[in-house]
Amino acid sequence: MPRSLLYALIPAGFLLMVAFMVLSGRDTTETAAEAAAEQGVTPTQATEGMAEPAD
Repeated sequence: MPRSLLYALIPAGFLLMVAFMVLSGRDTTETAAEAAAEQGVTPTQATEGMAEPAD
């Protein structure tokens, strides 16, 4: 195998690994509403990403 091809495969493999990690992680992200449902809390606007009002 030519050395130049080997040098080109190293960053290509790294980019493929990063792309796989990013795309597989996108399916496992949990929203605030899903987390509230697992805890038995009724989801409100605050759990949907809006800040709670200051006291």
